[in-house]
Amino acid sequence: METKAEVLLIEDERAWQRELTRILEEGGYAVRIVDNYADAREMLRTYHPMVAVVDVSLIPGDAYDRQGLQFMNEAGIPVVCVSGYLGKDEVEALIREGRTEWFFAKQTFAGREQNFLDAVGYSAVLAQHEISERWRTIEHRVLPRGD
Repeated sequence: METKAEVLLIEDERAWQRELTRILEEGGYAVRIVDNYADAREMLRTYHPMVAVVDVSLIPGDAYDRQGLQFMNEAGIPVVCVSGYLGKDEVEALIREGRTEWFFAKQTFAGREQNFLDAVGYSAVLAQHEISERWRTIEHRVLPRGD
């Protein structure tokens, strides 16, 4: 199967790392995994994924940790959020503020694997389109026109 895009998975729970990686790889994505905020930031410096799949809480067992939200603010790439610790108001704010367009609750994830893959795919297409648009702008400004 041809690889569709590179995905950075930021998830602290090993079981969720395995499950999301399985789904993404079966969907044709190349996946890199980190389990904490510091490694996620470092990974963005050395690896250029098209999409990040981000858990909100990156400290095991800490329902109040929100380092994933901080990463979403800094990522500069489309984000798909998968978390078990957000309330309805927090999810609505996340989407309204543009931190993510896609949210999947861990509690209701089962049976939504295809929706998850569709969200990742849409996000990858969006990222590719944004990159193409930036290059067109650069080419327009830098390359001489045949006038």
